[in-house]
Amino acid sequence: IALGEMRPGLVANVLDAVSRFFQSRAARILVVTPGMRRQLASRGFAERKLVFLPNGADTELFRPRAGARDGAIEGRPFTVLYAGTHGLVHGMDAIVEAADLLRDEPVRFRFVGDGVAREGLERRVKQLGLTNCTFEESVPPDQLVALLHEADAAIATTRASEFAGETIPVKLFDYLATGCPLVAAVRGDAAGVVEA
Repeated sequence: IALGEMRPGLVANVLDAVSRFFQSRAARILVVTPGMRRQLASRGFAERKLVFLPNGADTELFRPRAGARDGAIEGRPFTVLYAGTHGLVHGMDAIVEAADLLRDEPVRFRFVGDGVAREGLERRVKQLGLTNCTFEESVPPDQLVALLHEADAAIATTRASEFAGETIPVKLFDYLATGCPLVAAVRGDAAGVVEA
């Protein structure tokens, strides 16, 4: 509803009632962002019941590359990597708009992962005739580390909505743990992680 993908009504009310039923009977509710904690507290759940357990990165796997980054390599485009869920909350249309603006520059956008928004993004890239964007399937974490080490920058986005401000894309933690330069068009809790 917050993202405009569903309207208030009978179905939403039933889903809300079911979630409240389980949440009210749970001994604890784990929340992964401060925003989720605020949301549930505003719905009347006791603070003692809400346990903040943020996401993070496996720092044994997601580590900076040994040695300094090589920087730009002659003849190779500057590569911007988006790796992770292509979801409704991520606002990835902004990345496609950036790719369109940079279509004549030596910049490549590499989208790795899947999600409900991927098909629409691929369609938009095709409509715009962009040749600087590639879409690839999800990869296991050890391969993701290698992709982050190859990238010149990693990018994370969220939509400009109040709800999106209460989320934190998990990819931020992986990006930061590898030391990959980061472009973050995020707000709220996610912006707090980047600023910290």
